[in-house]
Amino acid sequence: MKKICITALTLCCLALASTASATPTTYKYDALGRLTEVDYPDGTIVSYTYDAAGNRTSTTRHAGP
Repeated sequence: MKKICITALTLCCLALASTASATPTTYKYDALGRLTEVDYPDGTIVSYTYDAAGNRTSTTRHAGP
């Protein structure tokens, strides 16, 4: 029974590790440190724009392929 549990746990860890090491979520920032873009593993891109005062003025979502 102990060997089965260890094997099952090992398989679960391997499965999680392989999905976690897939394409990561990427964050991009401008020179002032404001978030400007988030690229998700499924290809979705979310872009942010700001006014001169640093207020977020728009959020645009581009669906992935």
